[in-house]
Amino acid sequence: FGKSSGVPSELGVYIDAQTAYDYLIYKQAISPENIIVLGTSLGASVAIQLVSDPLNQVKFAIFENAFISVPEIAKYFLTYAKSVIGITKSIGFLYLFDSLPKVRRIECPCVYLAGLLDPMIPPWMSNTLYNETRSASKRQLFEYPFGKHNDLPIMKDYFENIQTFIDELPLKKLETEQSVLR
Repeated sequence: FGKSSGVPSELGVYIDAQTAYDYLIYKQAISPENIIVLGTSLGASVAIQLVSDPLNQVKFAIFENAFISVPEIAKYFLTYAKSVIGITKSIGFLYLFDSLPKVRRIECPCVYLAGLLDPMIPPWMSNTLYNETRSASKRQLFEYPFGKHNDLPIMKDYFENIQTFIDELPLKKLETEQSVLR
């Protein structure tokens, strides 16, 4: 975009997300309890990468229409073209954005949101990631029967579901409050 230099890459977007997180924590002195990470589609893979690092503490994370990996998306789209599937398996992929092993390391509370009519990301992928996010302190999956790829925020109960999730999070006392109570 604009006057950016360099070549876009999977590693590059991960570095950008980490840099943004570090800026909030170290330059702006924002407490991790005040940081919410949100990612949609490809952005969900980046958000998953960020919060799967136990050093990156956040209040919670939201993953909209998350996918398992680029190869899995390709397989999904190429299901009916069996001859092409054989080719794609042999040529490999430039970017993987492989979220499945990463969600197993997520400890922060997280919400998965899936549009059941999404033509780009099949909802079973969000469901699979949700089921594999077993270490999260709290997790929730919300599915939207009429939700597509880019319209979840206008779905009925979208914001209410997120607010309910927030309201059910355990309250964390500030360290100063805890030390005063001791």
